[in-house]
Amino acid sequence: MDVVKELVASGAQIDLQGNTGPSPLYIASENGRIDVVKELVASGAQIDLQRNTGTSPLYIASENGHIDVVKKLVASGAQIDLQGNTGPSPLYIASENGRIDVVKELVASGAQIDLQRNTGTSPLYIASENGHIDVVKKLVASGAQIDLQGNTGPSPLYIASENGRIDVVKELVASGAQIDLQRNTGTSPLYIASENGHIDVVKKLVASGAQIDLQGELTGTLEHLLYILPSGAQNGLEHLLYL
Repeated sequence: MDVVKELVASGAQIDLQGNTGPSPLYIASENGRIDVVKELVASGAQIDLQRNTGTSPLYIASENGHIDVVKKLVASGAQIDLQGNTGPSPLYIASENGRIDVVKELVASGAQIDLQRNTGTSPLYIASENGHIDVVKKLVASGAQIDLQGNTGPSPLYIASENGRIDVVKELVASGAQIDLQRNTGTSPLYIASENGHIDVVKKLVASGAQIDLQGELTGTLEHLLYILPSGAQNGLEHLLYL
């Protein structure tokens, strides 16, 4: 810290970037160096200076869960929804990595809760994919669009079902997610959970009223999965299909 102060006082270029674009403020934010962040901000560092990937100091602090740095940057006027080159916002990357304290701070500070990245996926989608149930609950409670689909059609419930995230599936179903919402291929959450052998998810979806014979465009009914699933998963699916 003393070295940073001395260099700044001696006229060091405060925003001089490395070859891939990170500034001193960026790297301090990435590593959670709150005292350095405060000094650089107070000395006039560009708070939203992005690196080559388009990501900002707030983004990288959010990704790494440095809540004190996030709070300082937000309080100092950082653009809360500034997106990287492929579209992820600070809220998106915090949701992806399960940084619940950061998610709460960003939502409270007015982050766009449904801001999608280039793939069309939202913070709720990526939290659902990765099974971050506390983040999912926070986003849903804060008004996230529960059925917002990515570019190829998967919803948060679909991706949670695909990955066997049973706690997330239960939360989304309880919160009113469309249980049979299909992706562009016509496949449903029940279909993809069946394909991947997630029997607990299959049971939950069936018990919640999923259409058991809903067909995809290319794949036929769930019954065809009996020919491609492992034997243990086949037994569970057979039980549900032929009760």
